Amino acid sequence: MSAQENEKRTAKEVFDDIPFPLKIVVIVGTLFIFYTIYHIIFVSFQTREVELRPALLRVIMNATSKGVFDPAVATDGKFSLMVVTNAYEETNGLFGTNVALAVSYKNCETWAPLGVLFEGRADTLMGPDFKTPVGNGIWRAETAGIVYDPADTGREWKAYAYRYFWSGSAPLARLYSVITMRTASNPLEMKDWSREEWVFAAKPGTPPAPYNRVGTHLNTLHTDLADVYFYARPSVAMVGDVMVMSLSAFVQGKDTVDRVIMLASTDHGRSWRYLGTPLRDSELVGIDPSLTRLGGASIFVQEDVLYISFALGNAASDAAGAYIFAFEDAGTGKLARDAATGKLVPVSEVKTLRQPPSKLGGGHITYAKTCGKGTIFSESLDNKRFDLFFLPRAPVPHK
Repeated sequence: MSAQENEKRTAKEVFDDIPFPLKIVVIVGTLFIFYTIYHIIFVSFQTREVELRPALLRVIMNATSKGVFDPAVATDGKFSLMVVTNAYEETNGLFGTNVALAVSYKNCETWAPLGVLFEGRADTLMGPDFKTPVGNGIWRAETAGIVYDPADTGREWKAYAYRYFWSGSAPLARLYSVITMRTASNPLEMKDWSREEWVFAAKPGTPPAPYNRVGTHLNTLHTDLADVYFYARPSVAMVGDVMVMSLSAFVQGKDTVDRVIMLASTDHGRSWRYLGTPLRDSELVGIDPSLTRLGGASIFVQEDVLYISFALGNAASDAAGAYIFAFEDAGTGKLARDAATGKLVPVSEVKTLRQPPSKLGGGHITYAKTCGKGTIFSESLDNKRFDLFFLPRAPVPHK
């Protein structure tokens, strides 16, 4: 048969002339090619869709809740506990906040409420003479942290929160503010948590009498802290047998966070030492020229490595996502920098779900090893209330 006649033959005629064993090879090979194309186009696309679809977390089953935010998770390897700030409206028109406790037994994707760990309390603030009323308001509790410390028998679980008196006056709230703590050995029973203990304030005399019952004044730990007016947003993690805490530090004359500091304790939180200051708001422009606001931080351990995540904002949004950094030296709170440029470069970012972010935005995250490949993220999508979302990716992706 000539080459010209062969070119005119149909695919069926060519296939009919192939020996039977080779026909099987051709059929199987063709099916494999189609399967590969299907897998690449359909299955991979479907997987990407799942990864990009965050789940709204129902943590507080309370219709009166006006929003939940600032999550923190710790685990003992069997179950995970999460503290979360819950906002609600008081009868006097003021908003209160309390810290609720929830439990998850699998993957941090579903949570059951356990109760209120740090309550909001209506009160009349009294002056230093113990009898002159200063004002009526609410002792708010919010922005909590939680840690599991297995070597501290009877106090294995520790939760910290920022507490302050709110009457509508920001200066009064900053003066009457503390970091408070509760502990438990059996954390699933709310009655087993210890009484609240005020552990930190900035300096002697704050809060003023008769509320000056604070264990440690942090400004006395190091001269770097001398100008701090008050502290907020405790975040806690165990690194080996050392408890590490980050705190937002505020100075007078500035409404936003001036810097984030770090502390460490080798005796289960009974005493603390100053490690260093990982980030100041003056350094934000070196990360991204558009960044103008330091919204606070959270620390977490992923695969035995300590990371710190900052909620950073710009002119359009108070918190435009989470910027996660590694440490060059966690013992001094020093962040890793780019070897070539010397700049602070995030090892990962968790962007807000809404793009561009709302004015309130989002960026406060939490993670524990029981969450697997998932990150819990706080964001306001509608610019009115905050909610929690489960993002199906770890904070720092595998390389």
